[in-house]
Order: sequence, then C-alpha cells, then structure tokens
Amino acid sequence: MKIKNNANNPSNPFPHIISWHREPTEDQKILLMNRFPQAGDNIKKVKSFNVKDHERALFLKHGELITDLGGGTYDLEKSARIEGTEIIWFDTSIHQILWGIPQTNGIPTQDGFIVGLFGDLKLHIENATIFYRFVVGGKPKWAVHHLKEWIKGLFHTTMRDIFKNYDITDILRENREVVMNKVIAKVCEELNLYGLELDAFNILGFKPPESAKHILGAEKATSNSLQQWINTQKAQDLEEHQIVRNRIVSLKKRLQDLQDRLIAAYITQDEYNEKSELINTFITEAKAELRSE
Repeated sequence: MKIKNNANNPSNPFPHIISWHREPTEDQKILLMNRFPQAGDNIKKVKSFNVKDHERALFLKHGELITDLGGGTYDLEKSARIEGTEIIWFDTSIHQILWGIPQTNGIPTQDGFIVGLFGDLKLHIENATIFYRFVVGGKPKWAVHHLKEWIKGLFHTTMRDIFKNYDITDILRENREVVMNKVIAKVCEELNLYGLELDAFNILGFKPPESAKHILGAEKATSNSLQQWINTQKAQDLEEHQIVRNRIVSLKKRLQDLQDRLIAAYITQDEYNEKSELINTFITEAKAELRSE
C-alpha cells in the first residue's frame, strides 16, 4: 500500500489527509501511478486527499472520470465516500529512460537491411487524462519499466515509417542528420498524442547487420580513395603554382639583367626595347595563369 493514511488508526478518531507516499517496491521498480482505494482501505473514513505539485490526480466514480486535479488538498464529500469512488495519482516529474531496439528485431531500411539502435530520452506525463485513457487503461499498476516497454513498440512503428524511405548508407552516414531530425520530430508528435511530453531524445548508436558491413566498408574505402585523389590534386596544383611563380621570378631577373646591360652599353636602346617587351609579355601571361587557377 503506497497511500499515507492514518484513518484506520484507532487512537486517532479523526481521519488524516491521504496522499501518495512513495516507497521503493519489492523489485525496486519506479511507479508512475497509484490508486486508492486498494485492498484493506476504507474510503468511508477518508475526508481529504492531497496532490503534490509534481503530481496529477484523477477522480473517478464507477469508472467515469469526474475531474483532473493539480497540486493541492481536496475535501472528499460524504456522498463520494462510497464503493466505486477512485483516486488515481500520477507522477508528472521528468524520468530518464534507456531504450534499445535489438538488431535481430530491428528496423528495415529501403534496401532491405535490418538496423538496430539504442539511446536514451527524458519525458514526463503532460496530460494525465489522455495518458490514463489511451496508455494505462484499466491496469492496476503502471511503472517506468512498463512505459519503457510501451515506448519500444511506439518507436518500432515510428522508425519503420521513416527508415523505409532511406538506404542503410543514408541512415548511418550520408543523410544521418536529416533522418535523425525526422525521427525526433515524429517521436515527439507521437508521444504528445498519448499525453507525454518529450524533454530530450538521443540516439547513441546503431547496430548494422553483418551483411551490410561490406557495403559500409566499400563506401568507406571509396570515400578514402576520393579524399586521397583530392589531396593529390591539391598537391599537384600547389606544385604547378610554384612553377609559375618561379617562372615569373626568373623573367623579372632577366629583365633586370637586360637593364644592367643597357646601362653598361652592351646593348642598344632598340635591342633593349624589343627584348624587354617580350619579357613583360611573358610575365603578364604567367600572372594571368595564376589568377585563372
């Protein structure tokens, strides 16, 4: 029994306020909800109940939802202290859940491979009424491990709808970010339909099948070869640029030597003009070649 209730204490003639008093379960499971009354409880002696700020409480009569209550203390009228009245508390604080889809029961890709994946998330119950109606239903207990199993089924359907449009190389490499953004958006949308709010979502790793490793390996080898070719081309371009720069330096030196010969009267002005014009033309062409690269 997880309801704090001193109403059955014979030394206390006045019923105390009942509330959800959390205690570790025998199997250390974290409960997300709790019902009152349970076996051994006497609702006729209860006058009030408390809902904490991180809780929501549903008040039901004969299975019909009467109201959804937030934090506060509420009186229980005498007409409601009868068999068929139920109070159900829900923990709306944030919970972290580790999740995983094994490769053996994984998600099929467009090219027919089965991919497993795992990660973690944080969420909380945003709408207790919707969560109760469409997820919990008539189950007497609901804990974090129940939610984890339920989420795995939802993830399987959601990711199947997305992964079927992509090849395995898209999912694991080329369009990985695009695929992951679609997964997060779809998961968030689906959880909202069931009264849950997604606070964080991470895919921490993928598990491709053995049959896909040769494709991924070949793709990696192709990628490496392409990078090597790019690096080779860059090196060749740098070498060619340096050759052109060296040619310009050599031509300028020849022009300087020609000027020195003119000053020393080794050549005439006409010879200088003819040769210097040709050298300057070569220099202009070399500079244009550098700019065009």
